[in-house]
Amino acid sequence: MNKTLILCTHNRPIHSQTVMSITALNRAGAAFIDHSDAPTDVTLGRNLGLSSVCEHLEDMPERDVVLLVDDDMVFTIDDAQALADHARASGYAASAMYATTLGALAACRIHTPPSLRQRWVTGLGLLAIPASNLLALRDTVSEFEFLGGTKYGFTQSAVDSGHFFSEDFTLCKRLGGVHVLPIPIGHMKQIAIYPDEETIACIRDSRPLTTDIDPLVLKGIVDPSMLTRRRESELVLNGGLPRCHAREGEFRCTLPENHIYCHYYHRTRAEELLHQAAIRRRSESFK
Repeated sequence: MNKTLILCTHNRPIHSQTVMSITALNRAGAAFIDHSDAPTDVTLGRNLGLSSVCEHLEDMPERDVVLLVDDDMVFTIDDAQALADHARASGYAASAMYATTLGALAACRIHTPPSLRQRWVTGLGLLAIPASNLLALRDTVSEFEFLGGTKYGFTQSAVDSGHFFSEDFTLCKRLGGVHVLPIPIGHMKQIAIYPDEETIACIRDSRPLTTDIDPLVLKGIVDPSMLTRRRESELVLNGGLPRCHAREGEFRCTLPENHIYCHYYHRTRAEELLHQAAIRRRSESFK
């Protein structure tokens, strides 16, 4: 792990099991950026954290993979190493598999030529990105001033061609899509949530998921090697993506044929407190 740089952007204490996972990587040689006290605006926090990573990469050219870690993930050194190795070998960002609170995979397929490995947009719970890809993407996005410094707009939550993209999916889209590996990791809520065996098998065997929708079409998707100096306007959405609606603490992406696909949703701190209070009330009602 001595060529990997970890970034954890958070505005709440990192879960104790996530701390253990990060500490193990740090002891194995990974450098660690603890971007704590991030703004409650998730998108701003992501952009500030990624901007900080790029500043560090300039001083640490030996770090060739950036590992994004959310503050509530449970994983092993082997999990992280496999993602980093794949990112180096393939030139694509690589994500582990993890579940949302309803057990759905925190990822969604995008259109990929049949001759290439399937690409996805995913949550950023555990994502290994080739450092060169991130630096190349920085050169294509807009700059902004924040607290006296120049930062970069790597991602945003936005409506594009009539479809909603959260900041995590937008980043994956701008990176040219990511590879999802059959590496199940824990997502801490009340307990760690893991993808089920059938979903893991589908990813491992490149089979359709039982809840799959038609592959999403993303016009202008490019190989990471082609990102340098590309304007973000070249990565244009061209339909095919399901509309997304906020419902019951998550985003549900729905198609007319009653297909449903869920993706990862970051609660704000206030929303999390309300959610935890509701859980306690329900628990007390059963006593």
